[in-house]
Amino acid sequence: MTLDGSARAVAGAVAAVKQDRLWQRHLQIAEIGATGRGGVNRQALTLEDAEARRRVLAWAAACGFEPSVVSSIQGLRWFRVEVTGQEAHAGTTPRARRRDALTAAVDMVRALRDLMLDTTDTARFTVGRFEVHPNSPNTVPGRVLFTIDFRHPDGTLLTRLGDEVAAVCRAHAGGCAVDVIETLNSPPTEFDHRICELIQAAAERQGLPHMRIVSGATHDAKYMAGLCPTGMIFVPCERGISHNEGERASAADLAAGARLLAEVMLRLD
Repeated sequence: MTLDGSARAVAGAVAAVKQDRLWQRHLQIAEIGATGRGGVNRQALTLEDAEARRRVLAWAAACGFEPSVVSSIQGLRWFRVEVTGQEAHAGTTPRARRRDALTAAVDMVRALRDLMLDTTDTARFTVGRFEVHPNSPNTVPGRVLFTIDFRHPDGTLLTRLGDEVAAVCRAHAGGCAVDVIETLNSPPTEFDHRICELIQAAAERQGLPHMRIVSGATHDAKYMAGLCPTGMIFVPCERGISHNEGERASAADLAAGARLLAEVMLRLD
């Protein structure tokens, strides 16, 4: 994670205080309900409250309050898109006569990115594979294949936005043929509430900073949840890097995760 100037300043100040005690105080304040004593009911957040909470959590993560209790895994949908135009010579074919599969594919990706954009940065849209044929420097591309990985924790939005993919591609085909095939449709998965509570309680007893998060990646636990009560514990990776040779978790964080898992296992019925 890259810290801006204010986050670096806060991180430096936090290093001088006891993070565990500060985090526990935040939890205690959050528990105060809307009673005669004052306070805020967490179950009745306004939009402004929700945005403030999001920013506090982002600041907390930047300052070392690492997430550990995974409450759910977001859903995902995969698509394979094949765009077919016509190969032609780059120097002799005017624009009006071209059926450029690459140009059409780029327009589709741009339109899909706009479709998936949201102000909360919750949706995840990725084009991870892009193949151009014949892949010649002096030939108008005649065929392009690309993939779409779309993820969202809200099942309703996952369905609605995913169902628009084919129509958006057809609308930006630019005279080319387009074939959209959905290769995976996996709805969001909620983990067992009791397991999540056990993990959180164990983290609090061990004095581990933690927060509830939704997993953006799919894990084996997603499939186990359909067979038995399931939960998941995350330990932080350096700079949040994953699926990369630079991925690294410290020995201390791994040990803390192992202790947390051991206590939860011992407390299970």
